[in-house]
Amino acid sequence: MRSALFVALTLIGLSSGACSDDVSGTLTLKPDSTTVVVNQTTFLTAYLNDGMGTGSGTPTPVDVTYSLDPMGIISLTPHNGIQLVTGLAIGNVVVTASGFNQTAKVGFTVVSP
Repeated sequence: MRSALFVALTLIGLSSGACSDDVSGTLTLKPDSTTVVVNQTTFLTAYLNDGMGTGSGTPTPVDVTYSLDPMGIISLTPHNGIQLVTGLAIGNVVVTASGFNQTAKVGFTVVSP
């Protein structure tokens, strides 16, 4: 009887999404906009905002794909789960993060030193 109960609970857990790859939350970028000086660096973090907050104030980074429009204004370099953003040329750029069937955008303005 115990083994039948175990099998039934296991099947219920599997069918209810216990092993699902679904994620909850809205893909969000931090900071939401910023200014960076040519040859200086700031950061960009993608995370899932569940609306509940993490309590620590620091969201857990998630892995996403980034694109830049236009190219050549900044560079993105992965570093410990975040992206280092380096100003390359004066101008404005939009960074788009894609993942979890969502996209999020953030703007950067690069200024002269």
